[in-house]
Amino acid sequence: MQSKAKTVNEYLAGLPDDLREAIQAIRAVILKNLSKGYEEGMRYGMTSYYVPHSVYPPRVSL
Repeated sequence: MQSKAKTVNEYLAGLPDDLREAIQAIRAVILKNLSKGYEEGMRYGMTSYYVPHSVYPPRVSL
């Protein structure tokens, strides 16, 4: 099920306590090991980790 949360913190706040604890533990490991330049955010209704367009611009179709 996709979340309608706009931020990761909003997403986490909407989870049941037991699930929030598990997701926060996984999130901590991911953030600790996330390569420089990547960002965390909400994409497609779920927490995502991605290279922002400011670092890697979108392709331009000609």
